[in-house]
Amino acid sequence: MSWRRRMRRAPVLWSAAVGAATGLLVVAVWAGVDWALRATRPAGTPPASSLLGKPAPDLVLRRLDGSGTLDLRSFRGRPLVINFWASWCGPCQAETPLLVRISKIYGPRGVAFVGVDAQDEPNAARGFALRYHVDYPLVIAPDDRPLRMYGIIGLPTTVFVGADGVVHDAEIGGFVGPDAAHALSARLDKLLQSP
Repeated sequence: MSWRRRMRRAPVLWSAAVGAATGLLVVAVWAGVDWALRATRPAGTPPASSLLGKPAPDLVLRRLDGSGTLDLRSFRGRPLVINFWASWCGPCQAETPLLVRISKIYGPRGVAFVGVDAQDEPNAARGFALRYHVDYPLVIAPDDRPLRMYGIIGLPTTVFVGADGVVHDAEIGGFVGPDAAHALSARLDKLLQSP
């Protein structure tokens, strides 16, 4: 084959190679995200959505700051947002500034926020809390039991509990992106309207 003929075919071959590489990259990214979610999921855990309409499981967990324990039953009578997170989790890092900002708006309206640090090193978690100025209570999941109880299949997961102690909603994955603040506010407004 002549040099000129090869050069005419080069763009077609180059396009095919780029297309194949892009396809492999998409598959690799999807597999990586899928693996990351599975890596945080305790074996045999049903999804958090299976708790919808059921009483939120009771938990008493040690506070991250070392000031004792926190009993989630103490929030009965007011709406509660429980955010399961870890310092190493990219979407957790992305959504935490929004959670902190929104907690300052909805806290005075009666909504309580609690962060549950899962599968993490305590020093890394404390550094995370300082870096993002988290001022709502943070507790530590000492093992997978709290994750199993709440059906956590990936981090972050946010569970919305009504004042009646019933799970009203759950969001697997972070509140990130341009519509995140609107999506989270809409969930909280709905939670405030629930019985």
